[in-house]
Amino acid sequence: MVNFIERKILSTSVLLLCVTACGGGGGSEGTSAASPTGNSERTQSEIEAMASLALASHSPSEDFNFSTQRQVNFQFDFTSLQSFTQLSIYIQDGDEPASLLEQVEISNSSHYNTSLSVPTYFNSVLVVLNNNTSVPYSVAIDSANVAVYTFSD
Repeated sequence: MVNFIERKILSTSVLLLCVTACGGGGGSEGTSAASPTGNSERTQSEIEAMASLALASHSPSEDFNFSTQRQVNFQFDFTSLQSFTQLSIYIQDGDEPASLLEQVEISNSSHYNTSLSVPTYFNSVLVVLNNNTSVPYSVAIDSANVAVYTFSD
């Protein structure tokens, strides 16, 4: 019985402390937050009007896009028929291959077409033939999201 009463007093005390620490009640509805300087108070409509004005004065550039990926069409041609060629497409980090997008084997063909998802902030990719990373080909991606390159032997 005493243990029950002690638990009841303890839980009531904890509840009272929480209510007191959290401010107790809801406060009055007529109050508004003071400005950071403490000199004046602003109504919600004034704050919204100021925010709208600030947003209207800043507009992104015309080429701004929220997308982080884009679909790029790649068209690779060879001046001669390839009996066996390994083609690797990388996102480039400077002049070095960084992240492999696709690796294919071309057999008895003189062209290869594909469509890949590429991060929008890259304007070119590196293409490596037959794992020869010492001779990478930088291939530009145009504004229509097309990359065309012809390899000569």
